[in-house]
Amino acid sequence: MVDDIAQQLMRRYYPIEYVPTQSELQDLLLEEFFSRNGQQINNYNLPRRSTYHVLDTNNRLIQEEMNYDVQYLEEEANKLYMQLNKDQKEAFHQIVESALNNKSKFY
Repeated sequence: MVDDIAQQLMRRYYPIEYVPTQSELQDLLLEEFFSRNGQQINNYNLPRRSTYHVLDTNNRLIQEEMNYDVQYLEEEANKLYMQLNKDQKEAFHQIVESALNNKSKFY
């Protein structure tokens, strides 16, 4: 269940690469467990959530980051990629591979 919750959070915050903390996953797992059984966690003498994990919806910059049209951007990136020459494509692939593998390099 924890893996499912983590995947749901990562999809919700996509394209931001969001990695939930262990305490967040534990809190959400408890809530999920109780709600699936028709109960509320507040009805039991359990500790409150360790943190509240709410995205700041009042922050304009965060809203802009969350509202990209991913499909449009993917189509545009594919069009631009097709315009690259051989050397540019090779550089592009090296940079993307470096970024995806967290291997910093100087270009």
